[in-house]
Amino acid sequence: VVCSLQSNDFTNAKTLIGPLILKLEKGIQRMIEDPKEAYSDKLILDLLYYCRSLIKLSYMIDDRDESAKQIAKFLFKEGRPAFLETQVDSDILMSYLRWSEEDVKNLYFLFEKVKMLWVEFHKTYKRNIVWFV
Repeated sequence: VVCSLQSNDFTNAKTLIGPLILKLEKGIQRMIEDPKEAYSDKLILDLLYYCRSLIKLSYMIDDRDESAKQIAKFLFKEGRPAFLETQVDSDILMSYLRWSEEDVKNLYFLFEKVKMLWVEFHKTYKRNIVWFV
């Protein structure tokens, strides 16, 4: 399940936010666990899409958009994405993905961004907890 979405996948993101986030999580996890040169650009791109999706989901929760309710409940119960817990070996990534040290730094930066956005999602969910009951 390697992801890498097309930019037009975000036009319907409001209705597809749940499957989109889950697809991205699986794809990112797979690319980290089993890096291949073909994933070189996809990994960073999918992390960016994941960040955008979390931001979108938080806005949808604040707007009390019904299409966000199910996935928000699921993600809140599941906790942080598993790919954040995966041990990343920068030497392996540099070798298999043919990345530079700068590319690896960008990956770590995006991981930190996802962590920050996850905290924001968590706060947004809790702020709107009554809506989920």
